[in-house]
Amino acid sequence: MKSKILTSFIAFLLLLNSCAAGLLQVQYLKNSDTLPLREISLAPADFNRMINDIHALREKIERLDSQLSEKDYDEIITELTPIIEEYKKYTSVNILGKNKAKILVPPRTKLTLTLNTYCLSSGKAAPSADEAYVLVNETPDIPLYDEIMRFANTKERVSQSLKQNLLWNLENKVTFEELPLEQKSLLLKVDPYAYLKVNSHLKEAAKREFNKLLDNYLPQVGKVKDAIAILKGKAYAYQDYAQQIENLKSKYSKPSNDKPIKSVGHDIYTLVKADGYSRATVTFINTTDKGQEINSYFKPLRKDVQPLGFDMPDIGENYIEYRKEVLSFSADLLERIGYVGLGDVKTIDENPDRLLKIVLAFKDKHLAFSRTREEFGYNGVDDISDAFRHAYWNAIMTRDIGYDFAKEIADNHELNPDNEYSIKMDLNNNRIGRDLARGLMERGIVDNNSYAKEILENIDQLTQSPNNEKK
Repeated sequence: MKSKILTSFIAFLLLLNSCAAGLLQVQYLKNSDTLPLREISLAPADFNRMINDIHALREKIERLDSQLSEKDYDEIITELTPIIEEYKKYTSVNILGKNKAKILVPPRTKLTLTLNTYCLSSGKAAPSADEAYVLVNETPDIPLYDEIMRFANTKERVSQSLKQNLLWNLENKVTFEELPLEQKSLLLKVDPYAYLKVNSHLKEAAKREFNKLLDNYLPQVGKVKDAIAILKGKAYAYQDYAQQIENLKSKYSKPSNDKPIKSVGHDIYTLVKADGYSRATVTFINTTDKGQEINSYFKPLRKDVQPLGFDMPDIGENYIEYRKEVLSFSADLLERIGYVGLGDVKTIDENPDRLLKIVLAFKDKHLAFSRTREEFGYNGVDDISDAFRHAYWNAIMTRDIGYDFAKEIADNHELNPDNEYSIKMDLNNNRIGRDLARGLMERGIVDNNSYAKEILENIDQLTQSPNNEKK
């Protein structure tokens, strides 16, 4: 009896060890939903709709009177807000580099992307629904893999089927000479010396290896080979590979895929929802205070399932055109809503996604002129009314867009050529207005009348030209 129990226990341990050997060991992120992370989801974007929204707002602004009212500003801000919020999602993620294809996941961010994916083995099973994957900072054993992916994501658009078929053939050790013409052409665009870097008769001859073909078929000693019907070294069509992969099944039980998995080589977690082997929704979770650059590929936890390469999100060219529209519209809008100083243009050029706050700042400038006229009966230059106007503008601007950004807008506005004394006077009055606003905000006071009253009660602190007397 004891012998049978011992035999059964040993059999169980052997089975358990066999199962474990077929699964990658990974680290999971617990309680990811409760972490204080910014969430960004970049689904496939309708850039035409976004550009049309910009055009519609541009046309509306062109129909408004030359002097915008407070109501006009409010309507512009209302329609501009969703445009800017949509745009900021794309500017927050650096997707395309000049010479490399990488995704930059911002600090403390949960970023969800829909990606085109690629099989990286012609002899492993297609992923099941909710297949578990781990991101690895490695290069798969496919010649010129990094170069192909970088070329197709930064230099020239390549169809997914052409790229997939080429990757299958290269992984299957097909020689350069046996590749279809379209795949040869792509490889030579990627690297003019590709025929020396992938399997080729010329490469084999240069090495003077005996029995070149035999080396393509014999497995290396001690290396476990995938059980496949496709012959190594022979070029196959896309459909042949696809059928082969779909007929294969994993021999291991599928592990759960409900928690983000720690990357190997990246300080980041991922949760992959594969849709077959050609598309996946991936959530990248960066819990650190530094941005994380990602390219590499995904390994399955079940070792006989397809590893997956992936493209950058398919928004590159469209995003560039979209960004041009936003920048052009930004410049036109600033010119339309008031005088565009050198500093205002500088601010927009460096921070196009902050257009909404700048429009709000110009609305506050409009309110400052109106309030000054109400208090003094006119808007003067370098006198007490001018001093009040600058202080009041900076006060309500600080309330609406924050102290630092209000200072940046006001300082940039003073970059315009002007009398040196006037500039110093304006900068001083701007600062006083911001400081007074800070005190009101700390007390929870936000109404315009209180801000105007606070400026008037501290009128003696303001600077005006010596040639003008305070009223």
